[in-house]
Amino acid sequence: MEKKYKSIPIEAIVKQDILRQGIHFLKEVFEVTDPYKTKDYFIFSFDHIPLSELGDVKAPEEIKVSGGHFDLLPTVISTRNNPSSPYKVKKSSDGKPVLYLGETFLGNLEFPPLPAWYRHKTKNGKIPGEIAPVIEWGYLIYLTVFRNCQYFGKEEECAYCDINHNYRQQKNAGRPYTGVKDIEDILEVLSWIDSEDHTAKVYTITGGSVITSLKKKMKSIFI
Repeated sequence: MEKKYKSIPIEAIVKQDILRQGIHFLKEVFEVTDPYKTKDYFIFSFDHIPLSELGDVKAPEEIKVSGGHFDLLPTVISTRNNPSSPYKVKKSSDGKPVLYLGETFLGNLEFPPLPAWYRHKTKNGKIPGEIAPVIEWGYLIYLTVFRNCQYFGKEEECAYCDINHNYRQQKNAGRPYTGVKDIEDILEVLSWIDSEDHTAKVYTITGGSVITSLKKKMKSIFI
């Protein structure tokens, strides 16, 4: 593909193909000593298989790849787990994660750092990744205030979307997963970000569609 579309940066070509085919992390790569931010499953799963088939989920939220066969500039790519992917993350001889496509070395990897304020819990016992997770290497705060969509069940949901399925699989796996977030929790986590974080610059407020009411409130009032 890189030979056909020479005007497109190779980093964009590699990134879109990894997003399309997902990544297979060998278990050995999770033995890294430095703490890193794992997937928060902030809205969709993005994975190619159900959570129940993944086992112990330690995959990072994203990877940053650089160097390798194409001499890639540092490129951040969201994690989409797929054990059948040709893109494999292995552990190098010096214990660092590396990315391969078949036998081709694509580059050295970094996993995203874990923000210091992730150590806190809200007064309601919520962990930060449940309320205001960060993505894009800590740059973007992702506020999914409603983790379901009321179009589901009416055969009106978006064909690509798995927001409701993701919610159910997280709950079935016994993972903490808040469906409707309280404003008090959001403000508390944002206060930690304000006082302790120097990386986050923007935030997104999103969630599933409300077409009737939520918590006895109409959509305009809930938002």
